Amino acid sequence: MFNYSMQLKVYSILASFLIFLKDLDNAAANPMFGENVRLANPGEFPFVASVKRINPSNPLSEYDHLCTGVLISNRDVLTVEHCLQPLSAFYIEISVGSHNIREGIKYPIDWWMSYSTWTTFRHIAPRYNKNDISIIRVSLL
Repeated sequence: MFNYSMQLKVYSILASFLIFLKDLDNAAANPMFGENVRLANPGEFPFVASVKRINPSNPLSEYDHLCTGVLISNRDVLTVEHCLQPLSAFYIEISVGSHNIREGIKYPIDWWMSYSTWTTFRHIAPRYNKNDISIIRVSLL
């Protein structure tokens, strides 16, 4: 049986671990610093997209930002594969049209495909061992 002191230590370690996991899940990027770094002006980068987790329980949408993408057509976003690997299309949305990560028009996605999946589907050998790239197709509203 644990004594009171041992229970207190176990609870303290458990609480620290849970706080660590919460922080790990809600990681947000730190702002850039250095010479010539500035905030983006409204409308300056209309082709930049935020790939976000759909999380209705979180009022701070900046914590749901997973990675950045770029519009390559009116429905397609180019982004990195490692951002999408553990997730399903049902849990991701794309936000575009604002320099502020809390704003912008949100679009559900139809599908996404990595380069590795595409080469397998097309029976093509990948040119490189690491191909960290994906295409996301957004739904039209």
